[in-house]
Amino acid sequence: MIRWLFLFLLFGACASPVVLYTNDKAHFEKYHTYVLLEVRTPAGNTEKTDSTDIRIKLEKNIRAEMNRRNYRENLLAPDLVLRYEIISGTVSASQRNFSPSGYLMSPYYYPYSSRMFTESIFLLELTDATTKKLIWQASLDMKNLSKKSGKTDMLQSATQTLFNTYLYNAGEQMPDESLKIK
Repeated sequence: MIRWLFLFLLFGACASPVVLYTNDKAHFEKYHTYVLLEVRTPAGNTEKTDSTDIRIKLEKNIRAEMNRRNYRENLLAPDLVLRYEIISGTVSASQRNFSPSGYLMSPYYYPYSSRMFTESIFLLELTDATTKKLIWQASLDMKNLSKKSGKTDMLQSATQTLFNTYLYNAGEQMPDESLKIK
């Protein structure tokens, strides 16, 4: 339910590229370890190499950001569960065309044109492993990110953009602004 609310807010919010939720009641000072949940490939997917490459790059970037914050990965007894997901879908857009000659019956006139494009959202969630309560969630519309010039690795840039909103070092309650990457 929260994920759908996030998606609604993401598509409705044009001013901010990141949609963010931080649980103000969370005790960030008690978190030192995490486990990263693996994204499962749907059964029957024949294009595993592309999704595997993306998954490997994302997990490497996510682990690097958590290491920068002094969190340790712990598969057996983590304090936090870190989950990521890329939600994508194909969207169709149509447009009404007008005849350049002004005649509706022109052989070169097509009343509508349409195009298909893919939209993707990158979502990160941190959940308290004991209470199962969401403590932080951030999502990013990848379309806005891909249009920025000078970005060599879009996945790394997306990961950094989202983690720029999670400014907590392991074991500390107060946010640390020095964790932001410009």
